[in-house]
Amino acid sequence: VNMLACVTTSKPILLICEYCSNGDLLEFLRKRRQHMIEHPDDVDKGNAITAKQQLMFAIQIAYGLEYLTSQGIIHR
Repeated sequence: VNMLACVTTSKPILLICEYCSNGDLLEFLRKRRQHMIEHPDDVDKGNAITAKQQLMFAIQIAYGLEYLTSQGIIHR
């Protein structure tokens, strides 16, 4: 998800990100959880997430957290 803009000169600090039609990552994963448990190999219908996609999510999250740490930001 790309950040389009941010406002840091007033409170609250605002981030403007591109629109994600499937919601945030947590919502996306929760919507698919039951289907993935019941049908782990059913990736053709777009309801499950492949192992490769899961790995890419994890890598991208790790890169994002690494960047935040390099900027002195702690994510909790």
